[in-house]
Amino acid sequence: MPAASGTVTPGPNFMLLFEQPTVLQIHVLAALAAAALGAAMMLSRKGARFHRAAGWVWVALAGAVAISSLFIVGLNGDDWSWIHILSALTLVILPIAVIAARRHDVKQHRRQMMGLFYGGFVIAGAFTFIPGRLMWRVFFG
Repeated sequence: MPAASGTVTPGPNFMLLFEQPTVLQIHVLAALAAAALGAAMMLSRKGARFHRAAGWVWVALAGAVAISSLFIVGLNGDDWSWIHILSALTLVILPIAVIAARRHDVKQHRRQMMGLFYGGFVIAGAFTFIPGRLMWRVFFG
């Protein structure tokens, strides 16, 4: 039943996401999937079959998030903003972290991947919930 005029409907308003340009939808969906998968991987046994297989999926998702972000502008007019530095760093660090894993350099792989996950998804993701920004509006009106 629709809400009466002047009342707030509970729950997220995902229609706001569907009204956005396709590149932003791809960016948000890939970021949410990468954050969820990354959290599961942090809890999983490292080096196990799940971790290795999921790692390739996570790398693809993280790459999709970084690449799609290059087509999202608006904080700084029609130019890139300081947040795009994270995208560039992600595109540089991802292959370095993969190479480290393939060389069995666990320490470097862990450091790079945890930096990407916590810095690129947890911290940067938190900034998307600043009042007035899209994710704030989706979840809090």
